[in-house]
Amino acid sequence: MVELLFQLLQTCGEDLKEGWPLLVQLVYDTGSDAIPSLIPTAFKSVELLVNDFLPSIPPASILTLVRCVGKYASQNTGVNISFTAVGMLWKVADYLKKEGQRLKRDYISEKQKPILVIEERQDEDENLPNTLETSSQNETVVATGTEDISSNTTPAVSLPLSSSFASPLPDISRRKSSKRLTVVATPPTDITDDPEEQRQQAEDFLNGLWLEIFRQLRDLCIDKRPEVRNCALHTLSSTLLTHGDVLEAIWQPILCDVLLTVLDTVSNAHRLSKDEQGPLDAGKQNLIVHHSRNTAEKQWDETRVLTLQTVARLFKTFFGPLKMLFDFPVAWRRVLEFVEDAILHYSDEVGSAAVRAVQELLQAQSGTDLSDEDRELWDLAWQVYERIGPHAEVSDKVLNSVVESLEETYLRCKSIFVSRHYLSFLSLLDQLMLCPGAAPSNPSAKSSVSAAPKLSPLQRSIFALLEKLPPFDNVDNWTAYYARLVAHISIPLSQLAADLTLPVGPSTPSRTIKVVNNAQQTSKTIQMDPQVPKPTADKQSLNQLALAQRSLALVMMTYEQASEAVRAVVFEDLLRVAGQLMQTRYIPSRTTTPLNLWKAGSEAFILIVKLGLPAFQHATTNEDAIARVWMVMTEVLQSVILPDATVTASLPLPVLQDIVKESEAVDIALVNLIVSDMIPLSFDIPSSLHWRLIALLDTGAALHGLGHDESNNQHAHTHAQAHLLYREAFAQACVKNLFLACADDSPTTVKTGASPLHSSLQSVDESSPSSGIATESIRTDSRSRLRLKVAKMAAPCLLARCADVLRRFAIDERQSGQMPLPRNRLQEVTFVLEHLKNLNMHPDVFTNAVTATNGSETPMSTSSIISEDGTFVLPVRGPKAHLLKLFPQLVDCVTSKEMEFKELLKDILHSVSRQLGLES
Repeated sequence: MVELLFQLLQTCGEDLKEGWPLLVQLVYDTGSDAIPSLIPTAFKSVELLVNDFLPSIPPASILTLVRCVGKYASQNTGVNISFTAVGMLWKVADYLKKEGQRLKRDYISEKQKPILVIEERQDEDENLPNTLETSSQNETVVATGTEDISSNTTPAVSLPLSSSFASPLPDISRRKSSKRLTVVATPPTDITDDPEEQRQQAEDFLNGLWLEIFRQLRDLCIDKRPEVRNCALHTLSSTLLTHGDVLEAIWQPILCDVLLTVLDTVSNAHRLSKDEQGPLDAGKQNLIVHHSRNTAEKQWDETRVLTLQTVARLFKTFFGPLKMLFDFPVAWRRVLEFVEDAILHYSDEVGSAAVRAVQELLQAQSGTDLSDEDRELWDLAWQVYERIGPHAEVSDKVLNSVVESLEETYLRCKSIFVSRHYLSFLSLLDQLMLCPGAAPSNPSAKSSVSAAPKLSPLQRSIFALLEKLPPFDNVDNWTAYYARLVAHISIPLSQLAADLTLPVGPSTPSRTIKVVNNAQQTSKTIQMDPQVPKPTADKQSLNQLALAQRSLALVMMTYEQASEAVRAVVFEDLLRVAGQLMQTRYIPSRTTTPLNLWKAGSEAFILIVKLGLPAFQHATTNEDAIARVWMVMTEVLQSVILPDATVTASLPLPVLQDIVKESEAVDIALVNLIVSDMIPLSFDIPSSLHWRLIALLDTGAALHGLGHDESNNQHAHTHAQAHLLYREAFAQACVKNLFLACADDSPTTVKTGASPLHSSLQSVDESSPSSGIATESIRTDSRSRLRLKVAKMAAPCLLARCADVLRRFAIDERQSGQMPLPRNRLQEVTFVLEHLKNLNMHPDVFTNAVTATNGSETPMSTSSIISEDGTFVLPVRGPKAHLLKLFPQLVDCVTSKEMEFKELLKDILHSVSRQLGLES
């Protein structure tokens, strides 16, 4: 019978017109009852029907054909037959999409024709010949078979009546039978004349065909053979993605009856596969199984991955029509539970696929115009990420997938993020960064001292993501961002807290600042409470140092991008943590680690002051906060540039020499910062802080090998502190900055460019918006007062330093006889003379005496020069008044043998004569 059907289709298939329903039913029956050896032959008939005769088959018979194909796909005789049958289901789906409208029209026309019903009846006359009888009364065609036909194995077939059935059937056998096959023509049922109802019936019929295809694929998705179920999953996914635009009417049964059923069955089967121990018997499979798929659990891993991919893509592609379904919120939660379970409890392969599925689900909603229901759905999916962080058992591979997914989600869904999402995002990244599996493996005992701090691949990925987050839309997000970074920097500092002058951590839990936005000033309380999880007990110190270094680099990079309001808000906390890093310069434990935290902290300190101090001064109205910040800056500079003897005494001399040599360039940059960026903004600070900054420059100017007197050595009690006195380049930088602090840039005194100090004052004033009260004259007066105040403090120190250099030079040159002085001595005095020549002071620098903090009058602070007998008084005023103060020391140097020195001295004496009005 099987072979006859195949031959019939091969030879007569193209000529068949009305016999297709009976033929399709016979093919279905042979597939159900065929013995395994005949299944390949019987399947050839199915292939012919689908590949060659599908357009000829009436619509009503396609349903039977789909079920027939599903039966062959689920058979266990040959896996290739199953693969081919699954592909046939996809081909039938393509046919429904292409010919859907025609099938609906054919279905309506077929409903108008009489129906032939094949029935089994008992013969009353056993001698009835085997002939075909036709009754004109009831138009019944009777055919008597020669074999017993069981009614429970042969279903009735309905087919339209045609004249082709009136011809005699061939005589199959002369044997008599007690049963006969009777074909009865009955009038069509369920007939309606309403065109709208006819179209609806046709639409329901076509939708039923679609559902039958998806149900067959659903059943195959849980086949025991992994290759068959995986093939079915691929086909189900591709079919739905390709033809989903014509399935609007049946998304509800597809979602509930197909997709969710697949999720549940795959989840249950996967869970049960964990109980199957040992590898599979490859001999039973007749396949060579790779070690990655040699257990039932591993094979179900692949199936679960495909299931995750299928569901995620469908929800992302058809989120619009799906969310309109009544049961969609329930389905959304079930899918998220399925995904979260896959992340937390299964293999790396499954977990990584589940993470990508979360990403697809989150990206299904795009745009900022989300309804409350849509945002609730988005939050549910985001919470899956949040619940991953606390689970330490998640593998490093899955965590890397989480970071990659978070990055992609943030870049695509940034418009959806609100403040709580940002905070949750940063908290999750912190948890991932400090989880036990995030740190690199422990270095060996031999290399632990010299090994460079390094980040793990996961930590590098997290920092790369943190780098892409700014800029933010509001100050709160910036504050939370920096609070996390500061917390990571503070982790290694907390271990060194006993050696630091400044306390570790944020300066205050909260503070109020003035935020200027669109010419409106508002007070805003900013919270700096990062709540970063503490590192685990086995966290490596090298990894902590690497985290601090990378966090600090990220702070410096993003601080340049931040707005003025943001810089003002976070300025104090960033300044404090940078100062703490700078103070690690002289900590003995530094010698056991190759990471120079103090150097990175110094670079950060300079950048933060340059960018943040102007913003902070402008935005902050709290005088206590301003004084506190200036006190922090002053104490940091003093403790780092000129440390106390108790700090340096604990270091071996070779170590201290290396520190001084390595830090000289940094210290020069710091003293330049004092004059160029700090003092120009010091309007509202106490005078005592001004004195401390000037004293720092004055003390640094004395740290020259040949440029100081014995009084500067009175505190050098240890070899370490004595070594600090020999810093020529640094001392020269301090002297230069004293000159700049004394310089005046008013039009009446400046012939060349303005000094950096007063250029900074001018730029600060120009950048400050008008308040509507202060006038230009008031601002100019404020700048002038600050210039004069600083110059009066710095001038006595500068002139004392210059007088000491000139006096020693004159003495040493006379004592040297014919021997020239060392080159460095000539360079030192030449440097002083050149700056004295070019210096123009404020005319009123010496008009009033300026007292130091201890109440005593500072050297050379009088406003006039008085003769010995008291009869002659020479006022000391004008831009070159400092030359009059140094006139005795200049006269002592006229006997110098150096020609270059004599030329400079001549020019200076001419300046003195012009100052006295003796020459024009």
